Amino acid sequence: MSESNVSSSYLSKLNNTRAGRLGAEIQDITGATLGDFYAEARIDSVFPDADCYRCAGRGPLAGSQYLLKYYRSDRMLNRDAVSRLSMVQSPCLLPVSGVGEYEGHEYTVHPWQSMPALSEVLASGNRFSEEELRAFVIPSVIEGLRAAHEAGIFRTDLRPECLVPDSTGARIILTGVSVTEESSGSMSPNGAFGLNSSPEGRLRELCDNDYFQLGGTLFKLVTGYYPESREGHSWEELSRAPKVRIAFPEGFPRGLRDLITGLTFRDRQGGCSGHSRGGWGYNEVKKWLQGEAVSLPQERQDLPGAEGFLPYSFAGEKHTDVTSLVRALLKNPAAGMQETGKGILTHHFGLFDSKAEQICRDAENGIRNSPDDAGARDVFYRAMYALAPDLQSVFCAGREFQGLRELGEAAFEAACSENKAFAAELEKLLDSILEFYAGAILKNAAAVAILKSARDLISRYKYSGLQLCWIIGYAFSKKRALMIHGLIFAGSRDLMNYLKKLETEQGRPALARYIEEASTELSFFASCHPDSQVRRYLSEVLDELNRAIFGKGELSFKNAKAFDEYIARLLKEKQTYQIRRLLSDYGTALKEVSEKVWRSSSYDNLVKIARGFVPFDELLFATQGDLKDYLRDLLEKHQSTPEFFREYVKIHDSALEKAAAVPELSRVAGTVLNLGHAAVSPQECITVRGVRYPTVPPLNAREGDYIKFGVYPWDEEGNAAPIEWLVLQVKDHEALLITRYGIDCRPYHHESSPVTWETCDLRKWLNKVFLKTAFDQEDLMRIKVSDLWNDSNPDYDTPGGNRTQDAVFCLSIAETREFFADNAERQCEPTPYARQRGAWGDTGNNCCFWWNRSPGRYENYAALVRTDGVPSLFGIRASFDYDAVRPALRIMR
Repeated sequence: MSESNVSSSYLSKLNNTRAGRLGAEIQDITGATLGDFYAEARIDSVFPDADCYRCAGRGPLAGSQYLLKYYRSDRMLNRDAVSRLSMVQSPCLLPVSGVGEYEGHEYTVHPWQSMPALSEVLASGNRFSEEELRAFVIPSVIEGLRAAHEAGIFRTDLRPECLVPDSTGARIILTGVSVTEESSGSMSPNGAFGLNSSPEGRLRELCDNDYFQLGGTLFKLVTGYYPESREGHSWEELSRAPKVRIAFPEGFPRGLRDLITGLTFRDRQGGCSGHSRGGWGYNEVKKWLQGEAVSLPQERQDLPGAEGFLPYSFAGEKHTDVTSLVRALLKNPAAGMQETGKGILTHHFGLFDSKAEQICRDAENGIRNSPDDAGARDVFYRAMYALAPDLQSVFCAGREFQGLRELGEAAFEAACSENKAFAAELEKLLDSILEFYAGAILKNAAAVAILKSARDLISRYKYSGLQLCWIIGYAFSKKRALMIHGLIFAGSRDLMNYLKKLETEQGRPALARYIEEASTELSFFASCHPDSQVRRYLSEVLDELNRAIFGKGELSFKNAKAFDEYIARLLKEKQTYQIRRLLSDYGTALKEVSEKVWRSSSYDNLVKIARGFVPFDELLFATQGDLKDYLRDLLEKHQSTPEFFREYVKIHDSALEKAAAVPELSRVAGTVLNLGHAAVSPQECITVRGVRYPTVPPLNAREGDYIKFGVYPWDEEGNAAPIEWLVLQVKDHEALLITRYGIDCRPYHHESSPVTWETCDLRKWLNKVFLKTAFDQEDLMRIKVSDLWNDSNPDYDTPGGNRTQDAVFCLSIAETREFFADNAERQCEPTPYARQRGAWGDTGNNCCFWWNRSPGRYENYAALVRTDGVPSLFGIRASFDYDAVRPALRIMR
């Protein structure tokens, strides 16, 4: 949905609401650095289990803002749920940008959302219309719920506080998806396809409860308060009630009334159920959004029961009700598909039940037209469950199982006993109907996601039927044993003891041989076992096969991860030369090991790291930031010794010029260059018996006088002449001078980019080139180094930058106003040399523009004085090259 489609009234509600209010300080970690994130300020938290902070990214994440959830209790996070959420690609779920631990508490980091939560919009007095909810809220919320449920994450917080629009307002982001142990406990540590010990019905309740909560939230977005029952019960009491009857206020939109009634419907047993016998879920809400007619739950009708059923004989047994017949057909699916495909069932049900007849007829056609056995099975199974909608069992290899847990236990037993017949039937079941059974019959979105993951694993890694039994067994049962070379181990400890005994009794070569022979089995369990401790140990065992010895044992790494961690430590310790030596000594071998043995990008990462090093003459820095810190340290340590910088710049002038051309380094490198290029150090007098030394000839000058001091090209041929200076101020033993004419024409800076007097090219030229060109040694003895304040632009607040110390400079805006009485006095003619260099002059008065050192309207502009003598605070681009230069300086007199 594009931003242009968002209504102005809806956007106005969002934009006129302030987001991200700062909160009270309670156990505040503001100012702390947590990995790549810096906690800037604590904000109001809508999450009962965590404090929230606005964070700034550091390092590669610099320039971006984030939300940090700092969990109050230790060990709250379900790391597997975090991992699964980070892999969900949904624009309607708040993604995970980072996870870690700080001072005994875990935290997660998410992208910062600038828009206000819908609760803040409500608090500002606004309410949402049905049209706004249909267009911008409900579609995003149900897609976010669907993505969370498919990832096995439930108890999504759907309060208005956790519904936040994206930057356009066109989509809602669910920020209340919890990844704590309590809220995400539906999955086992495996994370890919494992359920915990909770009953399947519990997952169904969790799924439906989210939609139930959505109904209450939509009611509040319209009215500003949560619903009550017709009997006066509160929303909190309603959420626990076995039956819900909401009291809608007069004038409540009819369409929303139906939607909320469907979402909050409760069956007599007290649980939120889905689909045919309970409250609305994703599919129903989707149809409602599309304008399709959706029956309210209490209006739905099940298929007729056993009453009037004609007996049916199958597999030598007479069945007197439809459920008994369906059970028999599902226990023998091959024969059941024949009965259905030949039209026998269609004919039988046509004698007494038209709805069942149509189900069988559709199945008959589907089986006949299916391209393969899996498709035919899928059609058959769906028809059977449609005939007996109350049937909750699943059937495999002629056996009936009361849910996925019993099926998982049977699959585990088949894996341990290597029952290939059961494995083959289970594989057929997974290829056809198992996902439908989990979703449509059990209403278990988490189980559907698990089964999809299992099917993908089978397809991707070509796992065998027995390996599928292990996967399904782990996913839906409590069994956790594993089998290596025909031996059953209860866990990693049993396997560890066995391997230690093998090494002790037969030696390390026998152990290595055993690991190599069992590597396929070890790899399988290392990826599929739900116990993270077992997976970790199996991976360590397998890593011994790939241990890499560098040289004659100087370095040793068991896997690519260990090598990468070693490089990361060297990088953190700024051991740049050690990293470069590794690449030069072992580069060729490491490339082959990374590709052929480790199958990792370790070599490519090392090359990328080394190429990113920043050389600075004989020094080598890991990042530009490290070089920046190094130069800052120099400035801090030697700020009182300018002589150091003059000598330092002589040695590193070329390297500093290159660094100054890099945006991140330009300011600090430019400062070092400026300090080093200062040609004149501050000169002070020494007085002995009333005599001032050095004994320079006195300069008799008064304010407003013109004096000659130094020489510079005058005419178009570049012939030099004495420079005429206007005395602006006489104070104590000093005089402030400015040239009478614009003596040259130069740009303020070489490019139109953000610049200040401290970093501009004109300042460097005046103090490095002009100073040495215009004055001899005796003149230089008179020149004072001025400590300059570089004020911001008084009209536009454009920053003027840091203070500088300069021998020669341009006047600031304030000084131009202070030392000239009016515009006429500020008018300035260019010399013939400056005009020949490009200084633009007014043909009427022969006057030119001349630079100030202050910034203009924008950071890439500089202020100036116009041809009519009026100061232009708006200024002009710093790169323009037709303004004259009118130097100023202070001399001893």
